[in-house]
Amino acid sequence: MKVKNVVKLHVNIMKDQAGNIGTAATTAAAVIEDVKKMREIYAQIGLDVQLSNGGTPPEPDTSNPPNGAGLNMPGGNPSQDTWILDLDRANRRIYVDPSGEQRALLDDANLRTPSAGGKDDIEVYYINRFSMGGGAASFPSNALRPNGQGFANDQRYVNSIILATKMLVLDGSEGDRFYMILAHEVGHILEDRKQDSLTADVTHYPYTGLLPKPSEKTNLMVNGPYMIVSGKFIKRDMQGQPVFENGEPVLIDTNSGIFDSRRLTTGQEGTLNAHPELLHPA
Repeated sequence: MKVKNVVKLHVNIMKDQAGNIGTAATTAAAVIEDVKKMREIYAQIGLDVQLSNGGTPPEPDTSNPPNGAGLNMPGGNPSQDTWILDLDRANRRIYVDPSGEQRALLDDANLRTPSAGGKDDIEVYYINRFSMGGGAASFPSNALRPNGQGFANDQRYVNSIILATKMLVLDGSEGDRFYMILAHEVGHILEDRKQDSLTADVTHYPYTGLLPKPSEKTNLMVNGPYMIVSGKFIKRDMQGQPVFENGEPVLIDTNSGIFDSRRLTTGQEGTLNAHPELLHPA
């Protein structure tokens, strides 16, 4: 399909300590590989992906938010590392309440694109891990409380993604993130769906609150437990966390030969445009 629009990513690679010491969460080469995979996925709907950091990710940042930008260094307080759900029962909405460490990271003006003239890209932060597991946290506008409602100016975090390089499980083991996660989280930003049900997930495909059918599990926007990698399902524990062995996710063969969870529908081509300011003409 011909490229119609371009979405820009502003990437920061974080270190676990400030200055010339510490370890970077990932490498510039790994980020470029993530973007390459994302380009392949979004080409289905005529959307290209570019880095607004002059074409390549910067060197790991040396700023020092709490826990050295790790957000979740081993031994840290898990309660400070994990966002929580904020229920607005009166309006039947569920919002995301970022953790204190996440707010400190997202509030660092030195890391973000200057807002003068309007935001036109998506902020992406590569960190080492989330202490409570998971691969990423994204902050679409509809996931955050409107300014002046409950929290002070949470909309300042809009269009941001915190991406973990490692995914933890309950037994303490970990493995690399799955290649679809960056594209999946950008999809949440571009779709900006409202979680307007208190009992069902309506922000993941098929957006009905129902579990995806086998043929729907190839979609990029299915919930994590239903993602397929290399024609196989990701094995999960009782808490829904991915299971790893020797640093690799345990995969269950579907015996069906279906493809990975990287498909987008023609209907999604129309919904991945909730924020025109993020879509630049090719």
